[in-house]
Amino acid sequence: MEGVFYWQKMKGGLILKRKRRATAFLIVLICLSLIFPLNVIGSDNYTHNANISRNNTVVDSGYNNLLYNSNPYYVQIPLWNGNRQYSNTTPVVVGSNLFQFTYDKKGKGYLTKIALTKPDASWKPGNGISLNATLIATFDVGTSGGRDSAAGISGPTIRDGYLAIAVGEYLYWWTIDNDGNRTSSVYYKNIQGNPGNTIKLIASSPLITPSLTVSGTSLLTGQTITWETPFAVVGSWSGGVITQPLYTPSGVILTVPQYKTTDDASRATNDIVTSSPAWNPVTTVVGGQGAAIFGVAAYASGDNRLIIMNPATGSIKSIKSIFGGPIDSSPSIAPNGHIFVPDHWGGIYRLNANGQFIAKDTSAMDKTKSNISNIAVDGENVIWVGNGHTTLNVAPIDSFGSAVIRSSGPAFSGLRSPAVVSNGNTNT
Repeated sequence: MEGVFYWQKMKGGLILKRKRRATAFLIVLICLSLIFPLNVIGSDNYTHNANISRNNTVVDSGYNNLLYNSNPYYVQIPLWNGNRQYSNTTPVVVGSNLFQFTYDKKGKGYLTKIALTKPDASWKPGNGISLNATLIATFDVGTSGGRDSAAGISGPTIRDGYLAIAVGEYLYWWTIDNDGNRTSSVYYKNIQGNPGNTIKLIASSPLITPSLTVSGTSLLTGQTITWETPFAVVGSWSGGVITQPLYTPSGVILTVPQYKTTDDASRATNDIVTSSPAWNPVTTVVGGQGAAIFGVAAYASGDNRLIIMNPATGSIKSIKSIFGGPIDSSPSIAPNGHIFVPDHWGGIYRLNANGQFIAKDTSAMDKTKSNISNIAVDGENVIWVGNGHTTLNVAPIDSFGSAVIRSSGPAFSGLRSPAVVSNGNTNT
């Protein structure tokens, strides 16, 4: 995929009425999916960060009653180091700044910040515009297992003054200010996987948790010290998942257990983690103050499973035997804590906050075609792509498993992860 992204211009329009929300969401999402050319989304495999893109509220004080325009404008990522840029990942928007990870074919990865502004009066619908692009970081990505490590589907995640991104076999993080400028050193740590698994690709985006309580030992006094810090959680093709505290006081050591797919399924070392973790604040089954939720794509062992994990302790619950295929994509969490999980073929599963099965919808499942994409969950609906990326499906949460609105058409091919954009002023 070439390093081109689209930023949708917002303008005044219709206020959606609640009794027609399901149909209205479907129409809006269909319109959005049709405006993206296939060469832009064609490489959009595996998974994206679910929470940043879907839960951010879009507020533009220059317009009332926001509605997406069907004519986006685009910005070309510069030729960093003189090399053409490629991207398989979603950007993150914080305020008016957009952050995008790209890579070249020379073994380098790049994180670019774009200052977003509305086009001037001379702009014509569908045209590109020139915006200020700043190179934030450069990464050595190399190759792994015969693959280009940079091509892994990892996007940056920004939350509570931290930026985290996973590239190659490493998690990187640093602190930023409100304008996205780096305010600390760059920290990094290797993601330890299963013995013998030499593939070090990243195919998910990090989760940054809320601040959690963690304890360590002071090297000076030998006493236990407790503090609050967010964690970054992300997995890799190596079958390993890192849970990394983003702040540790000076002179304090701590041991945070890491998850490996062999911890709960010993039959294969090459099960992989390509599912971006989601955060569930309601879960209590692994203790603590919520849990990271992610899936395992068990192409080798066949133990396709969902993992509920306490990042601060490493405690896990493994949920098996209910999924029709590997879990490549990110789960989504409903407001009541219920977990919605997509599998490799387009089946969707509903579990309660502690992982107990409630219902499933396999009406858009097609086991002859891959259907790797995230799902979106808002306060009322579950929205997903199915039938080999050719249908868009909406099911009310309250009747999930029995009622679905489905739309398809001749132009519907290569549909990817849907997203819900909310208007914070009107709660639509």
